[in-house]
Formats: sequence, C-alpha cells, structure tokens
Amino acid sequence: MRKFIITLIAAALLLSPTVAFASFPDIPLNATYRSAVDQLVSDGTLTGYTDGTFRPDASITRAEFSTVLSRAMRLNTDFTSSSLRSIPFSDIDSSNWAAPYIYACYENGYIDGMGDGTFRPTQDVTLEQAVKMIVCAANISVDNESNSGKWYDKYISAANQSELLTNVNGSTGTAISRGNVAQILYNTEKNVSSESAAEAVSTPTPTPVPTVEATPTPTPVSTPAATPVSAPKATQAAAPAATAKATPTPQPSYVPQNPNLIVIDAGHNYSGADTGASSPDGTVKEQIATWGIANKVKERLEKSGYSVILTRPSETSNIANTSVNDSLQARCDAANSNGASLFVSIHCNAGGGTGTEVYYYDGNESGKSLAQLIAKKVSESTTLRNRGAKSTTGLYVIKGTLSTSVLVETAFIDAAEDYPDLKLLSTNDGQTQIANAIADAIIEYKQKN
Repeated sequence: MRKFIITLIAAALLLSPTVAFASFPDIPLNATYRSAVDQLVSDGTLTGYTDGTFRPDASITRAEFSTVLSRAMRLNTDFTSSSLRSIPFSDIDSSNWAAPYIYACYENGYIDGMGDGTFRPTQDVTLEQAVKMIVCAANISVDNESNSGKWYDKYISAANQSELLTNVNGSTGTAISRGNVAQILYNTEKNVSSESAAEAVSTPTPTPVPTVEATPTPTPVSTPAATPVSAPKATQAAAPAATAKATPTPQPSYVPQNPNLIVIDAGHNYSGADTGASSPDGTVKEQIATWGIANKVKERLEKSGYSVILTRPSETSNIANTSVNDSLQARCDAANSNGASLFVSIHCNAGGGTGTEVYYYDGNESGKSLAQLIAKKVSESTTLRNRGAKSTTGLYVIKGTLSTSVLVETAFIDAAEDYPDLKLLSTNDGQTQIANAIADAIIEYKQKN
C-alpha cells in the first residue's frame, strides 16, 4: 500500500493540535482500538480534538472522506466553476465546500454515487462502505468474478484475508465508528506492505475524517458476535488454494502454439456453481448477458479470420460445474491446453456504479495494452464511462493463464436507471455494441502484436 495514503488518512481521523493518548479520557482501557490509537498518536500521524477527546463512537461523513482521499492521492482539485457544475450528483452543486474533492474523486473513479443520482455528502458511512474504500485505496485484490451474495462480501473477504478487520467490532449496515476506522487503518499499515518508500509523505495536513464510496442502498446484516465483520477467507477468484490445481502466471516469453486462436470466456455458469449477479429486479442475469456478449465477440472475430473457443458453448451451458474453483480452472485450461494467444473473460460489474473497466495481470505489459484498448473502445462505442485498465494478481482466470489475459467488467448490472449500463446489458443492440467494441480492440491489438 502507498505509505502516504495511510499517513494522510490516519492524520485526518482527528482534528487540530496533537493530543497525547493518555489525555483521551473517552477511550476505555479495554477498548479494542486502544493499541491502534496509541500507535498512530505515538508516531505523530493521529491528532485529537482541541477539547482533548478522541470521540471514538462518532461517525464520519462522505464529503469528509472525499476530501481526505483526494488529498491522500494528490489529486488535482483546482477546477473551474463550469467543471464543478458538471458534477453528476443532484445533491452537490459547485458552491458546496467539498465539491472540488468530490469531483476529483469522481473523475478518478473513486466514487460513483449512490446509484440514484445522489451522493449524500452528509450521510454517515457504513462499515462495509468504509472497508470497500480502504481495500481499494490499499490496492488489495478482490474477487471481481463473483457477484453473488451481498455487494460488499468480496471486500469484507479481501479485508479479512489481509487481516484488516482484526479487533474491529462493528457490524455491516451500520455507521462505522472513528474507533473502528482507526483500527482498520492501523491494521492496514501493519499488514499491507508499502509499494514504494518514495511515495511517503512526511508532514501530512490534518483534514476532516473519512467516509466512503457510494454504493447502492446497503442491506444491514449483522455479523457473528465473536467476529462481527467476518467473511469467508477464500474467494472465488483468488489465486488457487493449495488443494487446487497449480496454475501459472501470464508469461511475457510465452509463445502460443496457435497464434490465431483466441479464447472468449463468458463469465459464470448458467446454473449450479458459480452463477453470477443480477439486476435489482432480477430480470437481467449476468451469466446470460456475458454469454450473449461473448458469442457476439466470437462471431465478429471469426468473420475477421480468427479461430475462437467459447468456454461456454451455449447460453445454458456450464463448465466444470462441480465447484467454483473447478469452473475457473477449466476456463484457464481451455486457453493453456489449446495454446491460445489471448484469453478474454467477460463479466458484469456490481456495486452501484457505472462504466467499464478491464483487469490485467500486474506487470504484464501486453495484458495492460489490451486492457487499455478494450476499455477505450467500449467507452467510445457505448458512452459508458471509461473506468480504465486496472492491474491485479488476485483474479484466478488471469493468474491461471499463460497467454495474454484480461477480464472485462463490461458494465454495472445494478446501475441506476439514468445510467446506460443496464440497457446495454439487457438488449441485443446493447450487447452488440459492447461485443463489437471488444472485438475491434482485440483485432487492433492482434494487428499490432
């Protein structure tokens, strides 16, 4: 994780002059976050209120977090009035004190709004929303291939795997307390390694306390009393466990046996193990939309002279439906055993945002080039927001293939009605637009490589 993110966010938890930990009368001796606060105050990254309190049970707002996040990421917040007036949230105007920070975060893909066109700047952030944003800020890989269950399950799981939730005693669906925020940041600093010492910031500027990225209305779910925010340690898209078949990482030196062969993976299974997400009303299923797009990509590529394997030959077919890991491994095998030159996995996103984003294996430059090209083409063709190409080491099907591999999150299946995502995913014309853009990007990439 970038050290400067931790430093700035931690500093933002409390306001104005530094107060020694012993001076906080409102922190019980047996508080689970005591060590977290003690450490952060001791190293000078945490300050207290001018009245000498910590206020561990106080909540934090979304506008405050946008301010902290934009400063931590050193985003440009010097915008013209016309730029600020283009903020796509009905409850934020250019005169709002947090508008520059909210706009900066939006432009960089950190926030998407609440899915109904609002941002709700004064709303308290829930524990699961806070976890999501900290996981994203820490660049921790999440299971983007599994959209079943609650939207936040994959973030809670990723946080658990990185031990970010140790001694955190909140529950999902409720506002996160400042004490729990301190604990999660402490755990993050302790358990997530720095990406680069050069990115550290020695003198952070204290700012208001964080809140998080917008998400659709969360469903309050209490977690077990012993570990209230616990979630399964294993994730469907994580790198294979010790008991799973060993799989390679994409190799720059890989020479495909069949350079003309491309594997197109329609994400998820029609039924049984590893089914996908669905629209809020349940009428649009990810596994059906991904197959429709994948099949159209296949047809377009074949017309251009390429050989194509579909991992799911028909809309209602499944692949290795005995378990999630078996299904993911079979998709990798389809590329590796046939000596394919490219592997493209097609999915739908979820979480209340909008736009398209494409994942590639971290450090694989050919994957990065293809991911950038697909994101650009899809965005230009559909008016979907380009959320960019993103590196990862945690997606099973990307890690498990030797060839250049990408995973395309085409659009948000749970996007608000005023976004184009669901209409594109649910209609033949929309799927064709997405598919043609993906195919065009693949063809252009192949011509250059």
